[in-house]
Amino acid sequence: MIKLVSVIGTRPQIIKAAALHRSIQSNFRDQLEEIIIYTGQHFSDDLSINLIDELALPSPHFHFELISENRANRIEEMNTKCQEVLHKEKPDFVIVYGDTDTTLSGTKAAVALDLPLVHIEAGMRSYNNEMPEEFNRIYCDQHSSLLFTASQTAYNNLIHEGFVFNKELNANSENPKVIQVGDVMYDNYIQFEKHIKKHSLDLLKSYNVDNSPYALITIHRNYNTDYPEHLNNILSGIHNYSLENKFKCLLPLHPRTKKALEEPELEKIKEKISNNPYFEITKPLPYLDMLSLITNAELIMTDSGGVQKEAYFAEKPCIILRTETEWTEIIESGSAVICDSDQVSIINTIQTFLAKKNLSFPPIFGNGNAANKICEEIISTHHNHKEINR
Repeated sequence: MIKLVSVIGTRPQIIKAAALHRSIQSNFRDQLEEIIIYTGQHFSDDLSINLIDELALPSPHFHFELISENRANRIEEMNTKCQEVLHKEKPDFVIVYGDTDTTLSGTKAAVALDLPLVHIEAGMRSYNNEMPEEFNRIYCDQHSSLLFTASQTAYNNLIHEGFVFNKELNANSENPKVIQVGDVMYDNYIQFEKHIKKHSLDLLKSYNVDNSPYALITIHRNYNTDYPEHLNNILSGIHNYSLENKFKCLLPLHPRTKKALEEPELEKIKEKISNNPYFEITKPLPYLDMLSLITNAELIMTDSGGVQKEAYFAEKPCIILRTETEWTEIIESGSAVICDSDQVSIINTIQTFLAKKNLSFPPIFGNGNAANKICEEIISTHHNHKEINR
């Protein structure tokens, strides 16, 4: 039996881990054993713990209670706790996802104990070195044995950076293997698509959008929430268009954004939104509710990498509230536009997308079988390692 330890701590990582867990349980349970560490990076149950239940992940075998509020100290605390678990469990592979501080902490722990590292969603690049996520993903890629990419662009990024695999040797951190498998988040979308359609009608009625077009909005990145001017510009642009055109907007409110809206500089826009009958703020929503609302929306506006992709899966136009995106293919397809926090650009792009028909959504994220391919490659690599060391 091959032992895996998956390190997760945020909502997107739970979603990705759910696809891998489902694949293991359905097709590889006689070959793969999975241990789950939940670092507790997301403190909110609405963002993480409830999602574990919703996606039928087992309760984490290890659930950290973090005490550090400072980011650097929190990373070190997660690293230390991960090392303790990994030392005890002695897995054959450590699996990390994406580019969060949990990813970085799990990577550091695996490196410290000289354990093979698997990076799911490797090769993403924003080329914005001010993003903490950019450092995290590069550091993780540089220390991984198996790098699974979600898109061809991510694969190309790694090849251009010099990741070359020697087929005569087994994969390890000195001889990393890059494999394009597609996106495990798309696996989930395919898995739950029928449920989404069945679930949608009652949900849309509950938000009073069953008979009218609407936009779904998510904002949580620190460069939007930590800078009142950015957040004010974004919300003002959306509010102004919504009110003038009687266009409904739904904003599930991330805890970080909720806290930011308490700042005095944002008091006016908060009051305007509260008085806008077409603008509704909700608490963070369950995963399937979010997918249903994305699937039925006329337009998505987000600074989330995951929501950008989910909009693409659902073939919905997307306004990216950032200066860049890792998912450059969706920009190239014409289905998404970067607007950052510019009010005029946001309003103009809303108008353009709502008038535009026949957007293109080529199949760039695989065929919904990424998790199975990942499991097969892990098993193959483990067997090769045993053969080489006989």
